[in-house]
Amino acid sequence: VLSEEPWELAMRMSSFRSGLEFLQKWMPRLNVVTVSRSIRDGSLPRRIWHEVEPVLLSLLGSNVTYDQNLIGGKGGWTSWTEAGKKMLLAAQSKLRKRAQQQQQKQKQ
Repeated sequence: VLSEEPWELAMRMSSFRSGLEFLQKWMPRLNVVTVSRSIRDGSLPRRIWHEVEPVLLSLLGSNVTYDQNLIGGKGGWTSWTEAGKKMLLAAQSKLRKRAQQQQQKQKQ
């Protein structure tokens, strides 16, 4: 079970860093590392994602490839939720305009 305590997160990130350094040292031709941290299934709670993601990306360096089916693309969860908010606001705006148009037609 993942602890959300800051010291536990720091220990886990340190352990990940050590493991990655070990792999790089003993497998210098290592080209691919897959890191999965799912918010949906609860293996990574959403409230600590913002603490884990930047650390992982900094450890992996600039050569990071994102799956084409990743929700939110490179921007991840934040991009996904921001896109959802924009779509919802646009839909609400359209509904308001339609309601206003219908009210104006009824007055005529």
